[in-house]
Order: sequence, then C-alpha cells, then structure tokens
Amino acid sequence: LTRHDALFVAFAEVDGVPVQRLLPAREFPLDVHDLAEHPAETREARRAEVILAMSRAPFDLGSGPLVRGAVFAEQAQAQVLHLTFHHIAFDGFSMQILERELTDLLSGVPAEPVSSAATYADYCGQQREWLARPEFRRDLDRRADQLRDAPELLELGRDLSRPRDFTYRGETLRYAVSPPIHGRVKALAERACVAVSSACAAVDV
Repeated sequence: LTRHDALFVAFAEVDGVPVQRLLPAREFPLDVHDLAEHPAETREARRAEVILAMSRAPFDLGSGPLVRGAVFAEQAQAQVLHLTFHHIAFDGFSMQILERELTDLLSGVPAEPVSSAATYADYCGQQREWLARPEFRRDLDRRADQLRDAPELLELGRDLSRPRDFTYRGETLRYAVSPPIHGRVKALAERACVAVSSACAAVDV
C-alpha cells in the first residue's frame, strides 16, 4: 500500500480552496483482533461487527491517511485482513490492482518497481502544468461558446414516468455469471484498463 501515493494524502483549505498534501510517513492504522479467545461459533459475528464499525467510521481528511485496516487472528495459521479505503482515492480499478499485488505478494512474487516518474504527485504536477497552458484556456472558452445557447434542462426520452415524490428505495438484483463469461469480461476490462463493472455497463451485460 505504501507504493500508492493517493492513499497517503491529506486535505487542507487555503484561501477557501481545498489543496492536498502528501503525508511524510507511509503508515496507516492497523488493528489486531485476537478472535481465538472467542468461541468458534461467535467469531464470524464478532468479525462482522468490527468490520461494520470500521466501515462506518468517518475518515479525517485533514490528517489522513485514506486507508485503515484490521487483522483478525482466528487460529494459529488462519488470519483475515480487512482494509477500508476512502472512495475519494479508491475505486473498482484500484481494487483490481490491489488484489493482483496482494496475490503476488502472498505467492512470493516480488513487487514490480515503481518508476519515480509515475508517482501520483508527478501526475498531479503534470495536470497542473497542462491546465495552466494557454491552449487549455482557449479550448475551454471554445467549448463554453458552443454550450452558451444550450437549454438549462435537457429533456431525454424515457420509458417510465418520473414519480412526483421520490422514495429512493432501491432493490437488489442477483444473478450468476458462469466462470468462462466472467473470465472473458475480466480480460476485456484489463485490456481496456477499466473496472469490470465499467466493462459490463459498456456492453450492456
């Protein structure tokens, strides 16, 4: 995790504008819970209770970091690692990278070296330089001119009418995907450098 700059940043307000800074230390909270002292039939419930509390606890964006973890020791050779990330720095594609790196680490595969030119801080610096270029401002002004007479509300066709009052109650639809299809979709997502969910949305699976 210490290889990923985006997880070790904090946010401050300067002249009313939020700015981020890299933390000098690459450390994050990692609590250890010994569940061996609990009866076997209650360990899963206790672990779920701790994980729920971790997931609901807010992050302190002013001090960082944007990750915290817990290790649950249940037997001599059985441990469970849980990590909680702030969504501002972690998404589905990040999860794929983390799963791949953790799998390699647990399999004894050495981590690939990270080029100093590919750090998150360098990427942000490049973005700032690009945004400060005159051609960016000209392109932004051109696009603003194109949208100047656009309607404030774009009426799109829909198959269902919008209710007068929204309840915001959702539903869960579960379905099974066969391993061959899942493998093909995952390979497609990796080739396109997107999350599996994005690949499914693109092909309307």
